[in-house]
Amino acid sequence: MIDELVRGPNVHDDPIGPLTVVDSKFSGITPGLAMQRRDQIVGHYFAQLNPLDGFHIDGSMLRFENLGESADLASVDAYEYEWFAFDNDTRGLTSGKSGATGQAAVRLPEGAGRAPDTFWMVRIRTRAAGVANWYRAVDVFLSGGATPRAVGIDRETESQ
Repeated sequence: MIDELVRGPNVHDDPIGPLTVVDSKFSGITPGLAMQRRDQIVGHYFAQLNPLDGFHIDGSMLRFENLGESADLASVDAYEYEWFAFDNDTRGLTSGKSGATGQAAVRLPEGAGRAPDTFWMVRIRTRAAGVANWYRAVDVFLSGGATPRAVGIDRETESQ
């Protein structure tokens, strides 16, 4: 049990104030042990979803990072993708180009950057041996116009 929680010195600067744990049972925790525990937690949660993040446009490419691969949880075999034109009024999708790539990037579809009223959506699935949940879809929505940008992300969950 934690014997006592003690508020830090700047209680007036921060309405909650930093908390310090005072318990002799925790005095043996080393930075290495704390990092090992952090890695276990990251591994658990990143195994539950497709951990793609950091979506941004770089020239004619949509680039992203696989946080699970960055944390050395698994190696990616490929990213499968399918582009859709997205009608924001009706929420309808019109299927476009699809394919697979070994890089954490997909080429923007023809017409992206030319139609200001068009939104695009790309569905990305990650193939990685031993991590079935990484195959869950991540839908990335892009605005149209001369400088397209990521404006939304939707992740497939277990219940979908």
